[in-house]
Amino acid sequence: MLITGCIVNRRITFEDEPNAPPSIRSAPSAREFGTALGQIVYLDLAQSGQPGSGLEFSEALVFPLIVSDRNLQQRLVWRRFIDFDPQLVSGPDAGRVIEPSGAEDRFFDVVVPYDIFRDGAGECHKLEVLVSGGFVDEFPFREPVLEGDLASAFWWIHVTDDTRLTVDMRTCP
Repeated sequence: MLITGCIVNRRITFEDEPNAPPSIRSAPSAREFGTALGQIVYLDLAQSGQPGSGLEFSEALVFPLIVSDRNLQQRLVWRRFIDFDPQLVSGPDAGRVIEPSGAEDRFFDVVVPYDIFRDGAGECHKLEVLVSGGFVDEFPFREPVLEGDLASAFWWIHVTDDTRLTVDMRTCP
């Protein structure tokens, strides 16, 4: 029996792929939902569920998004904050893992149930979505584990119902 081998007399190191921060943009379908980045989102709770309103089958706002990340094998996490106040000790109200897809662009939806806004009609609300490879799990729950590894996007949501028909946008958080 003959066994062969190789002796390496110097240390071989493999460099980790440099981390690149992700970025967020709206998916093309966001225009259809009225939830594209760069626009105010209008939600009339009085029209939700009404035939012919365009919202008759909806119970939530849907924000179709694309996160781009050159680190193709990196798992990402998104977190959703509504009306975040750094004076209050509260974390994100939703979030999820975005698994690697082998492509730089990954599609995901952030869904915000109308019920969140039932007591906030006649007001402006701020929705924030943060994406990172990981977050520090301590208040304010917004800091990435790796400095700079963060993408963020936000929307103003103008919410009305049948008794509160206007919103003073100067009151936005």
